[in-house]
Amino acid sequence: MHNRIQPSSPRSSRRCYAYIMFAGLATIALSGCRDQAAPPPPPTPMVKVATVERGALTEYYQYNGVLKAKSTVEVRARVRGFVERIEFEPSSNVKEGDLLFVLEQDRYQAAVDRADGMLQQARARLELAQTTFDRVQRVFAKNAASEDEMSNARAELSQRQAEVKTAEADLKDAQIDLSYTEIRAPLTGRVDDHQVDVGDLVGATEATLLCTIVQMDPIHAYFDVSERIVMDYLERGKDGTIDETTPPAFLGLINEEGYPHKGSIDYVDNQLDPNTGTLSVRGHYDNPDTRLYPGLFCRIRVPATETEDAILVYEKAVGAGLDGKYVLLVGENNEVSRQSVKLGERTDDGRIHVIEGLQGGERYIVEGLQRARPGMPVEPEPYQAPKPMATETDNAVNAKDGSDV
Repeated sequence: MHNRIQPSSPRSSRRCYAYIMFAGLATIALSGCRDQAAPPPPPTPMVKVATVERGALTEYYQYNGVLKAKSTVEVRARVRGFVERIEFEPSSNVKEGDLLFVLEQDRYQAAVDRADGMLQQARARLELAQTTFDRVQRVFAKNAASEDEMSNARAELSQRQAEVKTAEADLKDAQIDLSYTEIRAPLTGRVDDHQVDVGDLVGATEATLLCTIVQMDPIHAYFDVSERIVMDYLERGKDGTIDETTPPAFLGLINEEGYPHKGSIDYVDNQLDPNTGTLSVRGHYDNPDTRLYPGLFCRIRVPATETEDAILVYEKAVGAGLDGKYVLLVGENNEVSRQSVKLGERTDDGRIHVIEGLQGGERYIVEGLQRARPGMPVEPEPYQAPKPMATETDNAVNAKDGSDV
C-alpha cells in the first residue's frame, strides 16, 4: 500500500510566507532597539530668585464709607412776590453772592420810599423839639420859665427822639425786604434745577423752596469704626482727640486704583452707637475737580501701626498646600527646599510680611515655581521687580478690616 503525498495549496503557501516575513521584521526591529542610545536627561530648570529682605511696613485699618457734601443749603423765598427773572442754569456751579432769582421789586421799593419819608418827618419834628428844649432850658436858667414848661419840653424831645428811632427801624426793615427780592447764592457750590418758573407767586403762605445748592469742595466722607478698633486705639493712648498726631485718611472710589485722595480726620463722635457698636468718624478732602461726588460709596484706609524691621517677600512667590503657605528656597548647590511660612499684611509694591518661617537673607524662587520641586537642582537668575505701582487689590488687602462690626 503506497502513501501519497498531497501537494500544499496556494493559500497555505501564502500564509507560511507571511509568517516568515513577520518574524524577519520583528528580528530587525528588536535589533534596532538594542542599538539605539538612551535619551539624555532633562535640562536643569531655570528660575528667578530674590533675597528675603527686611524693611518698613505700615499696617492699615480699612473701612467702607460714603461721601457727603460739607454743606447743603435750600434756597427759599423770604418775601412774597412774583418771580421776574431766573439768573442761573440748572446743574451749574455758582459762587457765593451770585444772583439767582429776582422777585418783583416795585412794591418793596415803594415801602422803602415811604419809610424814608416817615424818617425825614420824624427827624424834622426832632429838630424842632430840640430847638424848643434848648430855648426853654436857657429861659429856665434865668428863672423866666416854669418847671412845667421845662418838663414838657424835655418830654417832647424824648418823644421825637423815639419817633426817629422807630422810623429808622421801619426804613431798615423795608430795605431788608427789598434786598430779599434779589436772591443770591449763600455759598459756592453746585445748584440743582429751579423749583419755580418766571411768573410764579412765591412766599404767599410759606417760604417757597426755589433751589438747592450743594458745596462740592471740600467734601466729607463718613465711616464707622468698630468697637474692637476703638479699644485698640484707646490701648495705644489715642482718645479720639483731633490733633497733630491724628493719622491721615486715604480714600479711593470703586473705579479707582489704590487710595489716591489724601485727607484728614476732622471729626470723631464722642460716643459709640450702642445699637451698632460703632463710632462715627469723618474725613475731610479737597475736591477742586469734583471727582468726589456726594452720595458715592468709597473705600478708606487709615494707618494703624508701623513695623521698621519686617521680613518681606514677593507675594507671588508664596505657594499654598495642604499644610499651609510656603516658599521655595534655593540653598547650597542651587538645590530647592520647601519652607512653611506664616504671613501678615501686604504692601503696596506686591510684597507680603512674613511673621514666621524666615530670618532674612535667604534666596527664594519668585518665578518658575511650577518647574521646581524640593530636592532638585535649579539654575537661578536674579529677579527684576517691576516698577512699584499701587493697585486697588494690593491696597485693599493691605489693611485690617475696620468694618467687621
